[in-house]
Amino acid sequence: MRIGRDHLPWIAGGAFVFGLSTGGYVVASGDPIEPWSGGSPMGLAFGIAAMACMLLAAALTLRKRLRNWRLGGTSHWLAGHVWASVLALPLVLYHAGFRGGGALTTTLMVLLAVSWGSGVLGLALQHILPRLMTEQVPRETIFEQIDHVAGLLREEARALVEAVAGPIEAAPAAAGGAAAGGAAAGAAAAGAAAAPAKEARPGSAPLKEFFLQQAWPWLAAKRPARAAFDQPSTADVQRAHVKRLVPAELHETVDDLFEVCEERRQIERQRRLHLWLHGWLFVHVPVSWALLSAALFHAVWALSF
Repeated sequence: MRIGRDHLPWIAGGAFVFGLSTGGYVVASGDPIEPWSGGSPMGLAFGIAAMACMLLAAALTLRKRLRNWRLGGTSHWLAGHVWASVLALPLVLYHAGFRGGGALTTTLMVLLAVSWGSGVLGLALQHILPRLMTEQVPRETIFEQIDHVAGLLREEARALVEAVAGPIEAAPAAAGGAAAGGAAAGAAAAGAAAAPAKEARPGSAPLKEFFLQQAWPWLAAKRPARAAFDQPSTADVQRAHVKRLVPAELHETVDDLFEVCEERRQIERQRRLHLWLHGWLFVHVPVSWALLSAALFHAVWALSF
């Protein structure tokens, strides 16, 4: 997330409220006669302001559901969500006087810490991971198509090897199971891309053995385990080793096979980065809604009694 024009009004407003609140808390909490209380007029003001920030942050979800309504750009609402959430933390601490309390207030503090921390983590990941994906996954594909593309790459590699090493009657089953939809994708790729079966070229046996024992299980795995293909440097060493075992006329096929493996490595890297990029939401969203619900219950309970 970049701090752009949409953020400036929220930053200015948040800084003003934070400065005003900090000054008010310092003055009010320094009263030697009356100890600080969240039920005092100033304490209630902090509590109401914190609740307003939480409701404003939660409004982003409603904005996403009302895309057709003219309520301002989503980026503006996202900026409000971020800075309202940032401001909520000190307001809650001022309201509580930096002290814990009973079971409900302790639960609120824990939920606030988890929600706030997971939000900060999400912002950091959204700032770092897209750049990593651009640098490390130049062959990025549509995320929903990763399993389908993996199936096509698997059969493309098989066709490359069969073209020089003869037909492969039965490839070994991959550890971890084949990719979802891979069988259908493989059948389509085999019909479209596989070269006609030929006699094995002299000296192609080491390539075929390497493919069956290492490349195919790795390409066919739903979640490939760490192997020589996981890093370009180790893959280059393995590529050079295989080239030493086969005649020079097969080096181009070896290069093509390793290029297929490199593309498979990149889309698997894309999958992992994508899961990190969005996985934090599985913690942040439910905890944030639990926090808002508990805070509303706390407010009603406190004002009622």
